[in-house]
Amino acid sequence: MKGIFGFALFGIVIYGAYAYGLSLGAVSIHKWDIKNNAGEALTAGDVISCFFGIIFGAFALGMGAPNMKAVSEARANAASALSIINRRPKILINDLSAPAFNSNMKGNIEFKHVSYTYAS
Repeated sequence: MKGIFGFALFGIVIYGAYAYGLSLGAVSIHKWDIKNNAGEALTAGDVISCFFGIIFGAFALGMGAPNMKAVSEARANAASALSIINRRPKILINDLSAPAFNSNMKGNIEFKHVSYTYAS
């Protein structure tokens, strides 16, 4: 039932905006002396093109709003990713004072009681 009322409200807002925009355009052509950029009086085509430009722009903003959540989450996660990228390692590759690697070392590595979970 809520969905029906939401859809009805959406229709009322959209068609109300259409009616308001077109009626305001008609009144401005009929009663007011408004000039366009060329210095001529407004025509019905000027009103319609401006009206649909506003409507299409509003629809584009409405379609872009859900993507803003993804952008804000990406910005929040970028800080932790950049902290990992920019961290300075404890052992530097070019450090001459570091202990030399023993190339004769051989053996098996065994991990016991190790667990890992991804941060969420």
